[in-house]
Amino acid sequence: MLTYELDAKNSRSLYEQLYQAIRSDIELARLDAGSKLPSKRTLAQHLGISVITVESAYRQLAAEGYIEAKERRGYFVNELPSVQAHDMSAGSEQIEHQLNAEAAVRQIDPVRLSISSVPSIQATPLLADFSGNDRSGNQFPFHIWAKTVRRTLSEASKGLLLRTAHDNRGSEELRAAIAQHLAHFRGLEASPEQIVIGAGAQDLYGVLVQLLGRERTFAVENPGYPALRTHYELSGAHVVGIPVDESGLDVATLRASKASIAHCSPAHQFPTGSVMSAVRRHELLDWAREASKQDTFRNAERPDVKDRPLKRYIIEDDYDSEFRMRGRPIPPL
Repeated sequence: MLTYELDAKNSRSLYEQLYQAIRSDIELARLDAGSKLPSKRTLAQHLGISVITVESAYRQLAAEGYIEAKERRGYFVNELPSVQAHDMSAGSEQIEHQLNAEAAVRQIDPVRLSISSVPSIQATPLLADFSGNDRSGNQFPFHIWAKTVRRTLSEASKGLLLRTAHDNRGSEELRAAIAQHLAHFRGLEASPEQIVIGAGAQDLYGVLVQLLGRERTFAVENPGYPALRTHYELSGAHVVGIPVDESGLDVATLRASKASIAHCSPAHQFPTGSVMSAVRRHELLDWAREASKQDTFRNAERPDVKDRPLKRYIIEDDYDSEFRMRGRPIPPL
């Protein structure tokens, strides 16, 4: 029987504590793949908690692919690939190419990126509108926004410009607030110095190509966000589409490709809305750690320099991760 010490006075809810405890046991192989978990009622009685608490923890584990619910049989542990321990604080490691946001943005022709030339389609009125990126005017508090902007401009005045004039990464205060939000809400340890603010995700796609290198092959989800591939290609990168199934990005196809960079959205894939399973997440992380001999970088300007292995990177698009109909947000990779 699973036995855990749950603290009702802890800042985290009981179901979150139970979810984390079971998830840790699965990742550390303390719970064997295929083993059956106790029924919700049995575990609730054993731990002295409510059935709803156990149900919420099981539901979250199932949503992330750690366990599987089988009708009339119960919950069973899914098999995860063996993964090596890694240092989550290594995000500040030196990357091969120097980041030059200004140069990267200049590589993108704004005319070619304009959607004004795309022909409009006469849509038939429908009962419900499921289109993405809806900007319904009645949903935005324009009055409050305008009042806040006027007050801020009146009080801060020139100081707003002076604080960001010498840092292309964006406002230091905003980056600090984002770092705090990531730590509390997403469990990510990132310093303000590691955060770069751009005019939306699309503005930063070219920066990523400049940062990681145009000689790379970028893998994107197929189906996926169509503008993503366009932006990468206009920035000079070679792009390949990797199919997506109910578990997320097909890592087997990714391995067979020549891509050394994978752009994916594990928490909420667009347009399918699927969540990448825990098994697929571990496979993707394993792919990133592998240093294939085929992934080499040749300096065209220095033929005398030997080829060196290329590191693999995952660009995790955390699109829409804050919104969940039920349960806690899906953890990042």
